Amino acid sequence: MKRTVPLLTAMLIAASGVHAQLYVADSNVWFTAQERLRMEYRAYTTTFDRTKDVDEDLFLLNRARAGVGARAGDWLRVYGELQDSREIDSKRKPNVDDDRIDFHQGWFELADYKEFPVGLKL
Repeated sequence: MKRTVPLLTAMLIAASGVHAQLYVADSNVWFTAQERLRMEYRAYTTTFDRTKDVDEDLFLLNRARAGVGARAGDWLRVYGELQDSREIDSKRKPNVDDDRIDFHQGWFELADYKEFPVGLKL
């Protein structure tokens, strides 16, 4: 468990979550960003047998999201967001680092609630 000390230090310094939303002035465009870092410890999750050799893993999980949205007129808004997820210093196989960036969410909304009380968001 020599790598425990650096991971615990990193967790204490940086384990956090940050969320930001930025609206571009004089524009109908906005950007979003999220960052989350957390530590995870697992023991005996592959063998489920404490009589066998120690099966432990201590690692950091990192998730970052970035999105962009736009309003096109009074009735239409669109948004899309990508997500990057990583395991740092994990012994787990297969490692999720093989597939890092994914499309997390996307939607469009047809609505003007000031004019009409019903809208459609898909």
